[in-house]
Amino acid sequence: MPGSSSSAGGIIVNVTSMPAGRGWPRNSVYGGGKVALDFMTHTWAMELASRGIRVVSVAPGVTRTPVLVHAGYTPEESQAVGEELIRRVPLARIAEPAEIAWWIVNAVRPEAGFMTGAVIRVDGGMGVS
Repeated sequence: MPGSSSSAGGIIVNVTSMPAGRGWPRNSVYGGGKVALDFMTHTWAMELASRGIRVVSVAPGVTRTPVLVHAGYTPEESQAVGEELIRRVPLARIAEPAEIAWWIVNAVRPEAGFMTGAVIRVDGGMGVS
């Protein structure tokens, strides 16, 4: 039967980021890694489907985390970058971590069983602005 599999299956959820349409000064490794994960999501979805394994990415936009400080920005620089990013978000705010987690949790639910290879952008509309 097409699409059937004798293995138990499973799901891989990658957490990526915003699309690579803009450069991010001082973030080439971080950004490059996230773009690579999107590519891997698409590729693994094709490679692993016959084993019953689904692969998806959740790609958050600006989220209330210490990522900029961890990237080497000072608190003042982080604040300035955050304010600039918020101006580019159509919903005009930063996401809360729970809003991103909701998508991760729901992507693994049985009701999402027909989804694979998808990159779910949870970015307040930033990707289309």
